[in-house]
Amino acid sequence: VLVTLSVTEGDAGFRVSSSADFPTDGNRTTNLAHDAVLLEPFSGLLSAAVDAARPFNATPAVFVLVEARGAAPSRFSVVASAAGAAKQLWKGKETRGAVSGRGYDRYRFLLGEAEVKQKQLVSIDLFPIAGAAAVFVSCSPNEYPRAVAYNWKGGMSEKASITFDTGDAEFRPGWVYIGIVGTGV
Repeated sequence: VLVTLSVTEGDAGFRVSSSADFPTDGNRTTNLAHDAVLLEPFSGLLSAAVDAARPFNATPAVFVLVEARGAAPSRFSVVASAAGAAKQLWKGKETRGAVSGRGYDRYRFLLGEAEVKQKQLVSIDLFPIAGAAAVFVSCSPNEYPRAVAYNWKGGMSEKASITFDTGDAEFRPGWVYIGIVGTGV
């Protein structure tokens, strides 16, 4: 499950929890986030939500607490969605996509053992049509690169470029995933 916060006025962050009272237990409540929280299928938080619902034969629920920072009011939207499959990229082919402010989207490409017998330079360029984005890249098994889990990143700017080579200590042959986070509206 992917939970995103898009702030259109003021400044805010959010927490996700398996309990409406938001305990400080890290297995049941996330740390304060400012853009996206990814709840992996077997995370402690989702497991706690399932365990809490089981005695009542109810659908598991998670709770979102948005915290305004500062004295100014905040206006925001929260979206929770099942994370879908990453869009496949092909060598040398331009791909178009869209991500809302503070939204998240994923792409992937394959660099298997056969392709990397000799060291190769890999370049990923992002050219936003409007707005700006942060780009995070990771090798499998991390299918959801983001600010807290990545191998390489591109800055939050109007154009982001990431370059690495297959000889890099962070590189592992297999699927390479790209996570794009919209930086605002």
